[in-house]
Amino acid sequence: MDSDVEFSFAEWDDLSETSLMHLSYFIRTLLPIRLIGWKNVKRHYDGLVSRYPSSSGDTRIVTGSNAEGYALPYSTIRTTPHTIEKPSDVDILLVPGNIKISTTKLPEPNDTNFTGYLEYDGIQTGYVRVCLTTVKQEDEKFVFDEEAGKYYLSSTNMMEKLQSRMPSFPLAEVEKASVQGPALTVENSQDVTLETMFDPNIGVSTDSVIALACSPWPVIATSWKCRASKSKSTWLEPQLVDSIIKDGCHVVPVPSKKSLTPDRECRISFSASEGRLAREAVTDYQRQCYIYLKILRKQVMGNKPVLSSYVFKSVFLYCCENLPVEYWRDYPGTCVLYMLDVLLECLDRKHVPTFFLPENNLIGHFSESEIKKAIETVVNLRRYPITPILDYTDTRIIGNQSVIATFRVVTKPLLDDMTLFKEHRDKNESIEKGIMMTGYNICHFLLNEQPRQEEAKIAKHQEAVMCYIDIYSQWLSHMVQNVTLRQFIYSMGLLFKEHEKTFRFFEAVVSLSAEYPEFSSLRGNLACMYHSLAYSHPDGSDQRTEYLNKAGKMFKQVYEETKSSAIDYVTYLVKQKRYEAALNILEEFTGNIDQHTPTGIAYSEKEQETLDEPLRNHVQVEGKIEADDVSFAYFYIVKCHGSLTKCDRHSSNVKIALQKFEKHCEKVKAGQALVLLKYAKSLVGAEVNSLEKSNHCFLI
Repeated sequence: MDSDVEFSFAEWDDLSETSLMHLSYFIRTLLPIRLIGWKNVKRHYDGLVSRYPSSSGDTRIVTGSNAEGYALPYSTIRTTPHTIEKPSDVDILLVPGNIKISTTKLPEPNDTNFTGYLEYDGIQTGYVRVCLTTVKQEDEKFVFDEEAGKYYLSSTNMMEKLQSRMPSFPLAEVEKASVQGPALTVENSQDVTLETMFDPNIGVSTDSVIALACSPWPVIATSWKCRASKSKSTWLEPQLVDSIIKDGCHVVPVPSKKSLTPDRECRISFSASEGRLAREAVTDYQRQCYIYLKILRKQVMGNKPVLSSYVFKSVFLYCCENLPVEYWRDYPGTCVLYMLDVLLECLDRKHVPTFFLPENNLIGHFSESEIKKAIETVVNLRRYPITPILDYTDTRIIGNQSVIATFRVVTKPLLDDMTLFKEHRDKNESIEKGIMMTGYNICHFLLNEQPRQEEAKIAKHQEAVMCYIDIYSQWLSHMVQNVTLRQFIYSMGLLFKEHEKTFRFFEAVVSLSAEYPEFSSLRGNLACMYHSLAYSHPDGSDQRTEYLNKAGKMFKQVYEETKSSAIDYVTYLVKQKRYEAALNILEEFTGNIDQHTPTGIAYSEKEQETLDEPLRNHVQVEGKIEADDVSFAYFYIVKCHGSLTKCDRHSSNVKIALQKFEKHCEKVKAGQALVLLKYAKSLVGAEVNSLEKSNHCFLI
């Protein structure tokens, strides 16, 4: 389809009074790829295919939004109690195996494997007559045209035949069958629950339509192959195009709305081909934009839309053909507005083309008043691309969004900043005050939620982490090149003041290590948080015991696997007065000290209860204590040996450790190391006084 609509790279859209950067983040946050990407929704398609297998030589082709990954995400309705919104209906093409139609006129009717062929003359583009080569007199699926002297397949009779078979159609107790237009509709009355929401047998209604297989690819649709090869987007692989053409198409018993002979007209269907495009060509970023547009349409148009969903789908596919693939990834907000602009252009031209057959006008039957109303509605969509979505989410929880707060509340920093952006146009400021603050909001609310089911709880908390991963990959990675994803996530986790919220965040971070291996190194940090959290509970309580056990187990695991977090592990062991175990680690740590590069260690106010005096006292005064790991190691060697001075070996080891500590301080020349050295000597002094009272000699 030729279009005069230009893709805009502007920062601000005047018609909608919207910042395209803010709109893009809004779309990505509402519909993250992990929720609507084909990798995730493919299970719906697989479940449907297994539920409706082909049999007895006939074929069942599952089509529609569920099979194409275009269905709106499962939503929890904010009722009391919460309910799950029913999924979209499933469309099924029932393709008889013994009927095959040629798309071209047959030269020798008796010398063919085809049952009939298509005629196109005198019919609206996209519709055909199915001329039968031979008929059985007892067969009621045809009509005879005396003027043409030919037998034609009767769409009316086909549907009556299907309706007559309804009593013998197998139905479950929760199902009810009826004929709706050309389709046999089976409604499932079961309510969808959290436990059954992904079961293709629960709550899903089906619309089955008889479809006849046609080949070869119809001549009237050959322009699609040329368009595909010249597409600007290069989103269609030549092999896929050839394969779709080889598959042919179908005809379904649906006449055009303006037909004078509806009983002998059928519509050419490319539903199977559209399904292949959706599953094999459409990218997750394209799908993201289209589903957003579908939600916008649903909220504004309601249950009696002025334009069918197929109109939007056809425009979407044309835009996929027109726009480079990377635009959908980099400019989702602009892509949504572009689709609406293209649709408005089509409405102005009074012609909305189908994707495979552009001559077929989807609004050809519209009156002038209907076109005017459609234009007014789409202009409304174009002018308000965010407000209807907020109204939609006020009553729904999509995916793993917060139950506590609506999407409107969560995204308030973004929406507030968008108004300011119109004036200041500072992207960095908007990322900091709009996007980052919205990310913090998402984490804050999700980490506060504690669903009863462990799996649900993990999913909620992982979503909190994933929102920050999205911010980093989409907005920050190119701006802060010296900050890794691991460093960014670690710093974000420390922003929370509450101990429990912090450790929930890092538990979720560590649980994502399979997908993000760099997060595995944060297990030591998580162990520190368990250790710190333990002391927020009373001494002797089950909670303190639980978190101390978690901390010890994780410290040990990390140390044995990677030899990292040695100092933090020692801090834990010293606090538990397990001095011998701590010394074993310290001796191994300092065994190759000459080859070791010192790294920084710091303990903040959050961790002060994990420390013994005098380190805890220092943190209470200064807010934190920090030094290199070697200095901490020597400090703890002195601490452990000093606590075990009843043994002469420990007395002499204290002196040796202090000597090494002093040499290290001379080498690093850091005031922080000297602070620890001073504290180490103060510990020794206390031990000296104790030993003198016991008539022991303790030399320094």
